[in-house]
Amino acid sequence: MSSVGVFVIDGAILIALPYLSWRYLGLRHIAPLAMIQIIGGLALGPTVLGHIAPDFQHFLFPAANLSRLNGVATLAVVLFAFLTGMHLDGKMGRSLKRGTLGVALSSFLVPLILGVSLGYWLAQGDSSFLGPKASHWEFAFGFGICIAVTALPVLASLLREMNIMHTELGQQALGYAAVNDAALWAGVSVLLIAVAGAQDGGWHLAWIPLYLVFALLVLPWLMRRIVGNRIVEEAGEESDMMLITACGLALVSSVAAEYAGLGYVLGAFLGGLAMPASVRAPLIRRLDWPVTLLLMPFFFMVTGLRAQLDLFSPSMAMIVVTATVVAMAGKIGGVAFSARLAGSQWRRALALGSLLQSKGLMEVLVVTILIDAGIVNSLVFSALIFVAIVCTVAAMPLTRFFIGGARTRAVVLGDRSLLASTGR
Repeated sequence: MSSVGVFVIDGAILIALPYLSWRYLGLRHIAPLAMIQIIGGLALGPTVLGHIAPDFQHFLFPAANLSRLNGVATLAVVLFAFLTGMHLDGKMGRSLKRGTLGVALSSFLVPLILGVSLGYWLAQGDSSFLGPKASHWEFAFGFGICIAVTALPVLASLLREMNIMHTELGQQALGYAAVNDAALWAGVSVLLIAVAGAQDGGWHLAWIPLYLVFALLVLPWLMRRIVGNRIVEEAGEESDMMLITACGLALVSSVAAEYAGLGYVLGAFLGGLAMPASVRAPLIRRLDWPVTLLLMPFFFMVTGLRAQLDLFSPSMAMIVVTATVVAMAGKIGGVAFSARLAGSQWRRALALGSLLQSKGLMEVLVVTILIDAGIVNSLVFSALIFVAIVCTVAAMPLTRFFIGGARTRAVVLGDRSLLASTGR
């Protein structure tokens, strides 16, 4: 069979298999679709299928098709980062009460500090963990960011599956996650600027301010000039023009960021952040399902082909175990103790922390940025992918455990209808 024919078969498997498994095998009650797609990518790569049936794995993903897979994966991650930027709504974070803003900040800072400490300890113990362009502190900071990640899209999926999206607990978790996302991308930006500035004697630093002016000032102005003040809701010529223009500007932003040394993923994210509020909702509706259901499986497949999970390796096992413990303890503890100080009950505080330690595809995205930027090596990349899976899969059962039975559930969720029905 030709390589093109095999590539078409690859696409059918990557798109259909995770979704059908998630939908019809009961996996939707265990983990969000993104996690099943990530696990599917790892299972089809050298980690699982490559060990069980190496010849069949090479037949499905021959070297001739790697460039095709990488091309689709690059487009997928650019559009997903663009969507992520549009999803980041400052109103959600600003809606938090003043007393809970400290909880939102500690939910990121506590695991970040613990993660940076663990990362520095790992770098001091074995400098081979560092990527080719990273110092010890740059590696440690990148590692800490991965430990502190909360995946806002995955969290929203978990809340919908558990039917608690519109409860007080669910809305509070989304508000905290929005703050986490903002802090995450700010941290990634600082790290990439530091790494870019260290290369070529700081030559890239001259381009970074120019790029930021373009992304944060010129892009929104261009979009407003093209679309105007209209809110385009329905499909039609105006909506098509808006979609093509927005995607084109996102790609331009991505290329400009790559040239400035910040990476194409951050450029696409800032392109989404620059979109005017009036066009975000229709753009998200038009792009969300094609990107998440049709394109992102190719990104997860490429991730699976890059990852080499060998838990029998002492170094791999050590990183996975310590990073998982620090990530879960830092996120749950950072949220729970600060929420308790703000007046929440312990069960509610622990349920919040359990929800926010879900990492999902955001950690996969961040760790992909780190390995592409030369900050981590392939072993750390693979270990952090596994950490993302463990933390995200654990989020739902942990939350259900802390929510408890009917009467406790009403109090923890802050659901007034449940409170009334239980007589509280």
